[in-house]
Amino acid sequence: MTDTDNRAIKQPEQIKALFDRLAPRYELNDHLFSMGIDVWWRQVTARRLAPQVPGPLLDGATGSAQLAAAVARRYPDRRVVGLDFSPGMLAVGRAKLPRLGLDQRVELVEGDLLDLPFDDGFFAAATVAFGVRNVADRRRCLHNFFRVLKPGGRLLVLEFSMPTLPVLAPLYRWYFGAVMPILARLLRSYEAYRYLHESVRSFPPAERFVAMLREAGFEKVRVTPLTLGIAQLFEAESPLC
Repeated sequence: MTDTDNRAIKQPEQIKALFDRLAPRYELNDHLFSMGIDVWWRQVTARRLAPQVPGPLLDGATGSAQLAAAVARRYPDRRVVGLDFSPGMLAVGRAKLPRLGLDQRVELVEGDLLDLPFDDGFFAAATVAFGVRNVADRRRCLHNFFRVLKPGGRLLVLEFSMPTLPVLAPLYRWYFGAVMPILARLLRSYEAYRYLHESVRSFPPAERFVAMLREAGFEKVRVTPLTLGIAQLFEAESPLC
């Protein structure tokens, strides 16, 4: 396992500033870059979360609360906490939640995935979408998730990946490397695209990230490719005892 498996390609302050600048356009960028498939990916993640024990739910790196909202709708009897280190992204989420009728059920807090401000064993389950790529110490991040989950708690990590299928892989590399930069320039988001491109390519292969989850203490770890491997959904559980 290499050092690049464990850390983001930029410093935390740079990533935070990038997301603060991008916040008003983030969801539009997200949908255009993924051709709208990201909405389905988040719905799949919410459905597969399936908490097995009582308690609130955590969405780490919640951004503008897209996944937190999907989780809250899926589990209307659960309180949902969304955490992010970007005030700009959280402001977008807080403005949106009342329109969705979720402001009484979803709480957004500013915080760091490397130092989650919650008691041990507080949450029944946790999600993080496209956020583990951005942390300075992925091992510490996963250990933090493990710490705040109850025994039997579930963690779902949704991340981009580079597909490997013979036909799709070159097409996707062409789209990622030739079409997306054009869209990014039109949206005045080229800096965000460049970071996305570099960070996706540097994220560890599935088998190495699975090993990191197990190293953090999780069991029943599995990975499901989504949309022919453009994204991957990692599922893991905290042992019951």
